[in-house]
Amino acid sequence: MDECRTYSGTYGLGGSRDFRPEHVIGAYEFATAGRARQDGKTSADGVSFIVLGIDHPYAVVGDEKPSLLPEGAVAVRFHSIGGWGAITTGKNLGAIIGDLNDLLYERDGLVDDFGNPKEVIHVSANPKYGSEKKGSPTSYFMVAAKDRIRVNCDLRHVTVVLCCRPEGLHPHHPLDGIQPGGSLVWESDEEGEQAWERLPQWARKQIIDNNIRVFTLPGFNIAKKATTAAICSSACRATPSSAHSSPSPAS
Repeated sequence: MDECRTYSGTYGLGGSRDFRPEHVIGAYEFATAGRARQDGKTSADGVSFIVLGIDHPYAVVGDEKPSLLPEGAVAVRFHSIGGWGAITTGKNLGAIIGDLNDLLYERDGLVDDFGNPKEVIHVSANPKYGSEKKGSPTSYFMVAAKDRIRVNCDLRHVTVVLCCRPEGLHPHHPLDGIQPGGSLVWESDEEGEQAWERLPQWARKQIIDNNIRVFTLPGFNIAKKATTAAICSSACRATPSSAHSSPSPAS
């Protein structure tokens, strides 16, 4: 009779959003294919405990990093600063898409197998950790797809990145995981060559290599026209109604 081997581990110590598909793959490979932990030990060495999702001597992670998003999904990642309203903006965008789903039901009368209103557009939206302290970097993720969204982690495969300003490229690395042909949008009243020159050299190279489309939008100006509140000049970020394209040399 073959011996039954039992393995154990932990995940979520860095936050549930840090538990990703490659960690599941790493756990499977540790148990079946000789995948080593970060300390170099494998199950053949007699160890059976692993850690997933954080930097740890017992951590394992697979080489494959699949997206697992539904085909044709639109994945958006927001990068901003705590107190600037990025999380609220992301929640509002998700709510608007949800309202669109209701509109489609009212127009077409689509129902599921149980006679309930059919979810034509599936939406998943969440911050990486929660409300950050004012002035600290913050991220927000949103996915819209025609099929059910089964992943609940921070997004490394995205089609659109919204960034507060080019200076935010340094701590956030927002171009990480953006798909070829995707879009980068940041808040600025600069256009064309002037906006392009504001980007770091490494970012320009990545944009050109991956044919990423670059847009700027004058968020402050839009907000000032949309409201008379005095607070707008110091804290307001508005959802854009127009944008300037800042084409890279590759476009």
